[in-house]
Amino acid sequence: MNGRHDAPTIVRCHCCRWQGTVANCIHSYKAGFAYGRVIETEPADFCPNCGSENLENIDLVEAA
Repeated sequence: MNGRHDAPTIVRCHCCRWQGTVANCIHSYKAGFAYGRVIETEPADFCPNCGSENLENIDLVEAA
């Protein structure tokens, strides 16, 4: 099983239509808020082109 830094899954950005592997994304963390405070952080992947978190997995057939 691969981690985020070497994952071969292909993703596409909804905002700028960039396409690449999860390994090519910017790996960071995002905060969850409740009652005006940070309650947890979770790993998140961001588009290296526009910085959006709005990524979707795509099929290899669709990518061709």
